[in-house]
Amino acid sequence: MDYFKREFRRRVGWTPDKFQEFKRMERAMGLLAGGCTVKRAAALSGYGDAYYFSRMFKRYIGVSPQGYRDAERRSREGAFPRGEEDGQIVYPLARS
Repeated sequence: MDYFKREFRRRVGWTPDKFQEFKRMERAMGLLAGGCTVKRAAALSGYGDAYYFSRMFKRYIGVSPQGYRDAERRSREGAFPRGEEDGQIVYPLARS
């Protein structure tokens, strides 16, 4: 198992657990952008506790789930979030 973890980290850049967590966040981002509530996105992403999901989302994505959902909605409606001229929302990926 240690060999797998070392090799996975060497090739992907993250441990298997962190990578799995990030993939869950990617799914949640899609759900939130599609209009799901935070509670529903948490449940569909495999989180039983919406508050824990919110903390993890903010840690990985850099903005709260509701903030992400609102920014995506504003972007779809044509507003430029945070003054970005191209209308694309840029979220930092927090690696830990």
